[in-house]
Amino acid sequence: MKSTVFQYPYNKVFRRTRGVLSRLGLRITSQDEGSGNITAESTFSLIHSPFRVDLTIEEMENHDTRVTVTGLSGKRQF
Repeated sequence: MKSTVFQYPYNKVFRRTRGVLSRLGLRITSQDEGSGNITAESTFSLIHSPFRVDLTIEEMENHDTRVTVTGLSGKRQF
C-alpha cells in the first residue's frame, strides 16, 4: 500500500487521477466518485504482463486529498 497527499480539492484529484490512468494505457473498469474508489486494469501487451490496480481517494482536513494504491495484482496470462 502506498499513499500520497495532494493539496488540491477532492473533485480535481479524482478527475485528474482518471485522466492519468487513461493516459498510462489502463482501462478503468469501475469508478465511484461518492466512495472514492477507482479500479483499472492494463490491456494486453506482449512486452508487459497485464495487471490490475485499485485506488482509494479520500478528502482530508484543510482541503487536502489522499490517494492510496490499495491493490496491485498481476493477472495470469494463460
